[in-house]
Amino acid sequence: MNAAPLFEESGQFDGAVVATEDVTESIRAEEALRRSEVMLKSIIESSPSAVIVITPEATIVDGNPRSLDMYGAVSKDELIGRNGFDLIVPRDVEQARDVLAQALATGVARHAELTIRRSDGTEFLGDFSLGVIPNASGEPSSLVVIVDDITERKRMETALRESEGRFRGVFDNAVLGLYRTTPDGRILMANPSLVRMLGYASFEELAEINVKQGGHADGSSRSQFESLIESEGEVAGIESAWRRRDGTTLFVRETARAIRDEQGQTLYYEGTVEDVSERTKAERALEESQAKLQSVFDSSPYAITVTDLAGTIVECNQAALDIHGADSKDELIGLSGHLLTADASLPESQKGMAQAIEEGIVRGREYTLLRRDATAFPAEVSASVIRDRSGRAAGLVVIAVDITERKEAEEALRRSEKKYRELYEGSRDAVAAVDMNGRFIESNAVFRAMLGYSQEDLVGLTYEDVTPAKWHAEEARICQEQVLTRGYSDIYEKEYIRKDGAVFPIELRSYLRRNESGHPTGMWAFIRDITDRQHAEAQAQEHLAELTRAWHANTLGEMASGLAHELNQPLCAILNYSSGCLRMTRRTDFSVDVVRDSIEKIVGQAERAADIIKRIRSLVGKHEPCRATVDLNAVIGDAIDMIRGDAERQHVALVAELARDLPAIRGDAVEIEQVVLNLARNAIEAMSDPKVAERRFTVSTSLTADQMIEVAVADSGCGFSADLAEKIFDSFFTTRNQGLGVGLSLSRRIVEAHGGRLWAESDGVSGATFRFTLPASGVDHGHRAPRSLRRG
Repeated sequence: MNAAPLFEESGQFDGAVVATEDVTESIRAEEALRRSEVMLKSIIESSPSAVIVITPEATIVDGNPRSLDMYGAVSKDELIGRNGFDLIVPRDVEQARDVLAQALATGVARHAELTIRRSDGTEFLGDFSLGVIPNASGEPSSLVVIVDDITERKRMETALRESEGRFRGVFDNAVLGLYRTTPDGRILMANPSLVRMLGYASFEELAEINVKQGGHADGSSRSQFESLIESEGEVAGIESAWRRRDGTTLFVRETARAIRDEQGQTLYYEGTVEDVSERTKAERALEESQAKLQSVFDSSPYAITVTDLAGTIVECNQAALDIHGADSKDELIGLSGHLLTADASLPESQKGMAQAIEEGIVRGREYTLLRRDATAFPAEVSASVIRDRSGRAAGLVVIAVDITERKEAEEALRRSEKKYRELYEGSRDAVAAVDMNGRFIESNAVFRAMLGYSQEDLVGLTYEDVTPAKWHAEEARICQEQVLTRGYSDIYEKEYIRKDGAVFPIELRSYLRRNESGHPTGMWAFIRDITDRQHAEAQAQEHLAELTRAWHANTLGEMASGLAHELNQPLCAILNYSSGCLRMTRRTDFSVDVVRDSIEKIVGQAERAADIIKRIRSLVGKHEPCRATVDLNAVIGDAIDMIRGDAERQHVALVAELARDLPAIRGDAVEIEQVVLNLARNAIEAMSDPKVAERRFTVSTSLTADQMIEVAVADSGCGFSADLAEKIFDSFFTTRNQGLGVGLSLSRRIVEAHGGRLWAESDGVSGATFRFTLPASGVDHGHRAPRSLRRG
């Protein structure tokens, strides 16, 4: 049987191999050898030594270029198939047969010097080294023969023996390292080449070391080498390791012999040294690379299978077993890869395979693969074509990744995207996205309908194009200070311009969009048309004003007797002063100064009555809310004056505890006076019960720690239960027989509109206290900003 060639392209296949059961392991070993790294082939192909592969019967099955040169052949065809003994001169054939038999019998490499006859009839002396390649059973499968032409070396050695003078010249100038040592390891002679190889400056430095004790990288290996010389007398082509002066290792190929005296005692050893460090390093690197690649192949998370051109699987890794549900390689190796592909019979699949072979590589195609239990699963497959030295396709390396989870995730993502797209398009709010230059890149139907633009119309427009110019600077500030700083804005209000030029109010909130690297790419905005809301709010405000005026009128109606009494005093005074003036003018000796003084008093009383009428008209009359700087203590004083008459008739003591130096507030004085007036009248009403012995009304003001002015209105009535503390502020809820039930509700709304809070306290026994707060002028406590824009 002929062994497979040793030097076929690394990782290549030349089709199916038919073998009987007893040589299966041998075939696998040969196939593994054929799959060796391209680097190994390159090293062997470029080796200065001739390398020949022979069968145990000495039939030549392969050889490197150096073997062709050495024999003088033009092509391998002149060597392959010939018996190796035909290349050896007849006188050395018997020795060659013995060396071959010893190598096969012991499995240990053997060496010999044999003469070879070239194709042109010339002869040369070759240094033969025979190494055995066993099969999986450990039996010899083939042999590797390394041959070096040692003709020149032998001639040199002969010349050295013939003439010491001529020896010294050759010794000193030889490219190979030459040495002579004693049996105990002392160096007697070393030529300059060996001195340089070992990194020494002179022979004298080298002579100080002992080959066995420090000059050799492995002393035990050196002892074995010399033991072989003692037993054989001479050895050739043995590879060993010497230690350089700097401690690094020098890999060499040695030929040595023992020089003995007449009694057979060894006097010294002579040898030649060839530096093979680079080749040895390359071979070891190749072995390490092969081991790493094998480790990567075995431990790869991707399923890897190797097939021949017929599609038969010849190798696979553990991930391939896992992905196909196989327990061992035996279940896959030898199986057609097409049987593991559910859609392999489809024309497009066959076309894809043909295209893969033609193009040399396929990346990321999706196929439906099969497990050993016939269940199907989606996979992403990549395939690379393996080619032989001539460039012909020899097989495929197929890498598969189970993408079941990815497909499920993609499907879930599609469903999610569809769901959110439906929500996006069906949202009641308008949604739009812009890039970092403000250009619209996406919007939903609500946004387009709001502005009257189509998607095509929006291309090239920016958000400033649909925003009145008065908002540009403020919106740029919001984007810079809020969106780009913290990733979103507060809800703020501005205006948009429709395609037809109409301007309408909107409110929106913007969010920053980022890419996967976290860099800003644009903004999302959620927009709502607030035209209807603003209209409704205006109507509600108007309704509140009307309700307030009705409440004022009702309050004044309830206070009619008190107001009549208050007006009666200045009117009576005017009447008295006027009558006195009239009587005095009827006298001839009246005093002008007295009349003038009376008239001035008449004017004062008239102004007092006018002020009372003015206050009544301001409470009842229709006016727009007016925010101005207000002295709260003064407003409270006016309100007390309004109810003083009612308090006196009810025998209620009025107490004002107004803090001095209070800061002013910003608000509507009429509305605030109405709140105080309502709370005061409620307090007087609460003390009208005959059971209340002491009737005391107290109004006080103070400044809180957070710069809020607090007003407290307290009475000494019966109070109310805890469950009514909030209910009394509900619209149309009242505990009075004639009340409308809107006073406290409107009072709370007025206070809250001013940025404050109104609440009540009572233990249900000893009266009640109503408190409200208002922010000092210039202090913002979270009340609504002007309608133009809410700042963040």
